[in-house]
Amino acid sequence: MKNLRFDRALWGEAFPGSAFMGLWNQSRKFVITRHRQLLLRGVLSLLIAALPLVGCSSGLLVGEQGSAPASDDADDSFGDPRPTELEPGGVTRFSGELRDAEEVDVWDLGVVQAGTRLDVELQGFGANFSIGLFDQDYLVRMISHNRYNSKDPRAILHVAQKVEGMLLVVASDPFEASTGRYTVQVTQSTDADVVQPGIQTVILNFTGGSFVSIGSVTVPQVTPFDAADLHPDWSEYTTPMKDIVMDSMQRVYDGLNVELYFSDDPQAPREGVTTVYFGAQDANNVGLAATIDYGNRNKQHNAIVYTRNFAKYISYGYTYRDLAQGFANVAAHELGHLLGLNHTDLPLDVMNVSPTVDALVAPQYFSEEARLSSATFPVGRQDGAELIFETVGGEWSRVALARDNNASLYAAASFTSRTQTAQQLPVDDADELSSARYCTSDQDN
Repeated sequence: MKNLRFDRALWGEAFPGSAFMGLWNQSRKFVITRHRQLLLRGVLSLLIAALPLVGCSSGLLVGEQGSAPASDDADDSFGDPRPTELEPGGVTRFSGELRDAEEVDVWDLGVVQAGTRLDVELQGFGANFSIGLFDQDYLVRMISHNRYNSKDPRAILHVAQKVEGMLLVVASDPFEASTGRYTVQVTQSTDADVVQPGIQTVILNFTGGSFVSIGSVTVPQVTPFDAADLHPDWSEYTTPMKDIVMDSMQRVYDGLNVELYFSDDPQAPREGVTTVYFGAQDANNVGLAATIDYGNRNKQHNAIVYTRNFAKYISYGYTYRDLAQGFANVAAHELGHLLGLNHTDLPLDVMNVSPTVDALVAPQYFSEEARLSSATFPVGRQDGAELIFETVGGEWSRVALARDNNASLYAAASFTSRTQTAQQLPVDDADELSSARYCTSDQDN
């Protein structure tokens, strides 16, 4: 077996495991002319263009047999995994050792049939390890950490679709570097609790609520959304902003069995639904989801978009349309967590953990293979649309077409932003708006 060494770029997820999609609070105040607004937006556009270079890892190095050059595609290969035969309907145990906190151990569990339950338990003897389950294409299925409590990580994966080569990866926790020996126990059984793909109903709540529970967090009061709370001249934009949010989220989830309703729609279901609230303010964050619900096993979750946090961007030249698109991206991101998705490092991807503000207000979508955030797991990628499709079902041809169309929309939006503000600008004018960060509220395992 080969251990893989990963040069970690720990940026973005400053509060891992709390489902916050947050944006750092800015305290510096200054007056900006329209000219400087355009300059600032130009710098932000340059920052977004550079993100793929500075936000991703520099690659993987093969640890036991020398090293290989780092490359952008290095984490597409997990090396030569050690084959491990799972006992059918039984328990398999094996051991390993991480000698370097930047290594990962990869174990090939072989073919796993649909309708199988995998219960993976790791004992780290006091060390902080993480475990990840991936398919043969190195796309993530599930991740479990022990950073949120004193327990060793455990992953229970309900396999809905056959996996030709399930890979188990053991890594040091991204925030608490650890080395040492570990043992893994994998229990494979017929899953009597497989959740069949089914429609997920989502309520977009702009009408407010009291004592709204988002996982372990309670928001005492969410007042009805009013665009005038963002800017006194925007009262007429309340309905247009809501419509932009609905249209954008329908675009992102097109082809998937996700039904979206406004809370004031008399046809909206009232039971068995997930609700995304729009309103209120938080000191540091623009969004929050209850958890990462792998397999969408609970169809009744809450999430929130802290809309008032966006008011600070108006003085930088962002319009009501920009902010509404930002609301939609945050809502789609938090809903993604509730449907089992992790954070990624790709700026155009809905699950991106740290976009620039320009990226936050561009029409994001589920990328086919977005690299996982380095603060989530050191290797692997995520196909958000495919994972959600396995969970809720839908029409795959529509999903694929929507992805192509959304990629064109994002490219057009980014190109327009860069070409309209192509002045030579000092970077320090935009330092306060350089990035936003995304995370989740409760531990997902």
